[in-house]
Formats: sequence, C-alpha cells, structure tokens
Amino acid sequence: MPQQVQIPRLLARTGGNTLMQVHCDFADCVPMPNCSAFKKPGILEGRDSCSAPPFLLLIMPTGKLLPRLQTLCDDWVIPFIGIFGTLSVIQGVFRQIQYFTTLQIPTIIPSFGGSVATIFLDMSKPAAQPRALFIGHFIGALTGVTITTLVRAVATEVNLSQILWLAGSFGCTLTCAIMHATSTLHPPAMATTLLAAVNADIRNLSWYYLPMVVGTAMLTFSVAMLVNNVRRDKIYPAYWWKASQGTQATKPTATNNQEVKLEEAPSSVLQVPALPKRTWSSDLEHQRTLFLQRFRSDQLDSARANAV
Repeated sequence: MPQQVQIPRLLARTGGNTLMQVHCDFADCVPMPNCSAFKKPGILEGRDSCSAPPFLLLIMPTGKLLPRLQTLCDDWVIPFIGIFGTLSVIQGVFRQIQYFTTLQIPTIIPSFGGSVATIFLDMSKPAAQPRALFIGHFIGALTGVTITTLVRAVATEVNLSQILWLAGSFGCTLTCAIMHATSTLHPPAMATTLLAAVNADIRNLSWYYLPMVVGTAMLTFSVAMLVNNVRRDKIYPAYWWKASQGTQATKPTATNNQEVKLEEAPSSVLQVPALPKRTWSSDLEHQRTLFLQRFRSDQLDSARANAV
C-alpha cells in the first residue's frame, strides 16, 4: 500500500497576481510531489512536476470580467441608451423646428414608444426590420386617417363623439388585415391607427399625419442604425426588404464563416463539422478528466512498485 500523506495547505495562483490559500486534507492519496507553488489552476498541460487536486479545478478562472461586461452592455446598456436617445431625438426635432411648432404638431406619436422598444430589445425579429417599420406605420396612419375622415364626413358634430370608437376599432382591424396580407406586421402600428381616431390633436392634423409618421419612422430607424450596430455580434437591419433563407442578425465570425463554407461545398467533398465553442466550463471539465487519468496512472504505478 502506498504511504498516506497529508498536505495541510496549498497555494494556488489565480489569473491575477493574487495568491489564494486553499486548505486540503488528503486522507487517502498517493505520494505527491511538492505543490507549494501552483500556476493557473486548470492548466496542466506541459507540467509534469505537480498534479493539481480536483477542487482547485473548480476555481473559476479570472479574466472573464470583460466578456461579462460586454454582454451586459449588449443586452442592457446599449438598448436603453438607444431607447432614450431615439425618443429624445424625435421630440427635439418636432419641438425645435419652427415649421412643426407653427402647425401645432405633437412632439411625438405615442405609438413609436412601442416601435423603439421592439427595435432595440428584439432587433432580430421581422417586426423590427425597416420594411415592417415604415410600411406598417404608413398603413396604420393611412387607414386611420381615411376611416376617420369618412366618419367625420357622414356624421354630425353631435353624433361624432359617439361613433369615433367605432372608427378606431374598425380602422385597427383593417390595419391588422392589411399588414398581415403584405407581411409587414408591426404591432405598434395598430396604435398609430387608433390615435388617428381617438386623439383630438392628431385627428385635427388630418392628412398631415402621414408625413409626420414617415418622418418619425426615419428618425427612429436612423438612430437604431447607429446604436444597434455598436454591439459585438449583431447587425441591424438583418434584412431590408425580404428575409433570405437562414438570415440571422449576427455579425460573421470565424465559426460562422467556416459553417457557410461547409454548407456551400459540393456533396462529394467530406464535410468536417465546426469545432464547438471553447468556454471556461469546458476547459475545467477537460482538466478534471486529465487529472483523474493521471491520478489513476500514479496509483497503478505505485501498486506495481509495491508489488515488486
């Protein structure tokens, strides 16, 4: 039987310059060399002088803070900056330009609040693409103004307030049907139709409502183009008019390029799948397996030596 030893304390060096003291008590272990100075845990290749205990491999490597901060910026900081910036730009334009203030045009159309949220928080969906944004809002404004104008033409001032709700309901239903038929579904455009019927300020704009909607959509899309493309692995828009097969709102990477080349290769060529993405968890699992293999090998060597 191999001699049992106890190692009261080990020193492990993490990703920085900090020494982490780890207590360990080996009750049943084979003789191990001096392990008083470890390098980075989880990196055992090429180091034959020492074998790291398994619990050291559970220590998460440092140096992962930057990717996490980048993910935080991509998923939270950039979208909310884009939402705030887009709504501020729209209100600033319609508030400061004298032509719009003379016509008493509202500073913003409330339905674009939903559009901004869709574009920045779910930018890969068809509803966030420019075709759905422009055509959806234009259909909503055109339908709402047309239905409201017809209702105002046939109704008296007394009955107008009583049947405007009907104009709004019918206009939203018609807008939804047209967007569905033209594959330009953009849910916030339903509110664009409804506002043309139930909001007095927008209802008084009449046909001026259409260019205001188009101008607001252009400002929204311009800011979205600038902000959304700051993200690391996403592009906006994913497509301009019609989505091609397999279109994704991601920037091309080495892995993606490799997969595209393999798909385009002729069937007679042997296609090798792309290697899986390397992560810190897969590295730790790999190092854990290496340690167990070395540990069993040491046990066999010790047993053979004692038998001799």
